[in-house]
Amino acid sequence: MPVDARVLAETLHIGPDVPVDSLAQVCDAIESISSRLEMQSRLTDLLRATWDCAPSTVCPLVMILLNQIAPSYENLEMGIGDALLQAALAQLLGINAAELKARAKASGSLADVVKETMGQVARAKDLSAPLTVTEAMTRMRALAHMQGKGS
Repeated sequence: MPVDARVLAETLHIGPDVPVDSLAQVCDAIESISSRLEMQSRLTDLLRATWDCAPSTVCPLVMILLNQIAPSYENLEMGIGDALLQAALAQLLGINAAELKARAKASGSLADVVKETMGQVARAKDLSAPLTVTEAMTRMRALAHMQGKGS
């Protein structure tokens, strides 16, 4: 049964934009659901709440949900390979790459390792200005357009 879009928007702190942590919260909830109809319902609720409260955010939200930073015809990618990402995450987390790979294999994903390691640090930070979907998309597109040696 669909939830009221305004109530969901308030619960997820959707204002003129969608906070990335609210999107992550919905994706985490969807990940734990086995029913495809229930997954679709949750996603529809998120899109409806975004449509009602932050209509200009619907397109960037859809792009993020599709794991894209631009429509396919733009042929724009982040250009970050697995090895580069793993090296950066290992450095961020203060562990060596081999340990990161082992922990990712044990937990099921790199994201789980980051979530486990950084969770308490993130909760301790003052998040007075949370990252929004629109700002995240803007930053990802800027990264994808970087050129030159070492980019």
